[in-house]
Amino acid sequence: MTERTSNFFLYAFAISFAALVIAVISVWDGHSLWLAALPFAAPFAWIVVVRYPMALLASVPFIGMFKVQAATGFSVTDPTFLIILLCGLLAGVQVLLAVTGVAKLSLRERLAGQGRPLLAYFGFAAVASASYFYAAAPVLAQAKLQLLAVISTLLFVAPLIFTKREEDFRQFLKAFVVLSLIVSVRTIFRVFHPDPNITDITQIDEGQAAGIAILIMLFYDWGGGSRNRTRLLRMCLPVLGAGLLASVARGPMLATCVGMLIGFTRVRGFRGGFKKIVIAIPIILVVAAATIFWFHRLAGANERFRDKKAELQQFFSGGAADPHASGGERIYLYRDAIRAFSQRPLLGWGIGGWSVARYGFSIGGENGAFFTNYPHNIILEVAVEEGLPGLLAFGTLLLLLWKILCRFLHVADKKYGFLLPIGVYSVLVCMFSNDINNRLLWAWFGVILAASRLAGTEQTPVSRLAPARAVGPLATEYL
Repeated sequence: MTERTSNFFLYAFAISFAALVIAVISVWDGHSLWLAALPFAAPFAWIVVVRYPMALLASVPFIGMFKVQAATGFSVTDPTFLIILLCGLLAGVQVLLAVTGVAKLSLRERLAGQGRPLLAYFGFAAVASASYFYAAAPVLAQAKLQLLAVISTLLFVAPLIFTKREEDFRQFLKAFVVLSLIVSVRTIFRVFHPDPNITDITQIDEGQAAGIAILIMLFYDWGGGSRNRTRLLRMCLPVLGAGLLASVARGPMLATCVGMLIGFTRVRGFRGGFKKIVIAIPIILVVAAATIFWFHRLAGANERFRDKKAELQQFFSGGAADPHASGGERIYLYRDAIRAFSQRPLLGWGIGGWSVARYGFSIGGENGAFFTNYPHNIILEVAVEEGLPGLLAFGTLLLLLWKILCRFLHVADKKYGFLLPIGVYSVLVCMFSNDINNRLLWAWFGVILAASRLAGTEQTPVSRLAPARAVGPLATEYL
């Protein structure tokens, strides 16, 4: 049996076994019998899962955006569970092949030069895990820790495992842009066809994805001719821009403007740069004007835009913040977060302890009735829940990532320089919303590390890696 055939059966067996377990459990619990067909279809999934692992990983942050309603509890039929299982299974198999010497790159070579960021992340994860034992809200702490240990860790580490060459990196970018376009179209559709049961049309995750996709289209060099790049910009920017505005999320909008400013001023030498600016700015202005015009004709969207505008005018005029508005509420959230941190600065309130820390001494009254499990600021969230040790570990990780992003401007022909505005964007969005388990944040942090290894910006450049071992055709091409 050849190496190619043996590797095929290894992946097929692993995926089939997992699918068989899911089918048996689902049928036993009374779920649909169609799941019993999974073991027969699973071997064919090998083609997609093994050949396009980064595309599969790119879909993880988007799963929740396509759900009609959020999952309640654990279910083997939950798309999140199925995709995470496939990603984890593939990562495990690739690690096994790397450790045993079958794969082209060893595990050490895949993690080359990324030891310090990985150590900082797992140090932060260890601090968060330790805080569980004194958490003020044990039930919420358990759920939050599970998300950090499984999904966030997978998104952060898997890009290093899956990325062997630049094609894998581009695979992630292509999948991300395509999914962002689909989500943007869906977001626009929701504005024009609102659900009467939904009073708040704000969609922060959708806006965050659209903003990142805009930065990719503007600052990443896809190659090809100038005419093709122009066509891509003209086709994608209007949809993504309208989707960003349709999300009615001020954080992603502001972060996109900051990211574009950084990209146009710091990411120098990107191919067709001046032409992209000339094309992009008029398109963005026209799309923004047209979108706002049409949204103002829709009752629900017009009311939401009017509320957001009133909040901003009140803020910049120096007036008192409305505690019942989303913007005004954040000011009180930040104030209470600082107060909670000052009470327990050394160890914090424990993971998931923000709700107890805030609503334990500030319930109702001037803070309004809006309940949230996080302070809408990732730095303050870490400070409140993990204290100084968590701030030190998380701050170290951010500092190391910043150094990597700055190096991208000087290495590998600056082709990874576009990650600088995306990295700043991802952190900036989390300064206004989302919690520590923001999937887009950890996915792009992992992609930055993968690009760092590809570009050779850390201790071990890719060009200096040990030569590949003698392996079969399949391992050589995909592993």
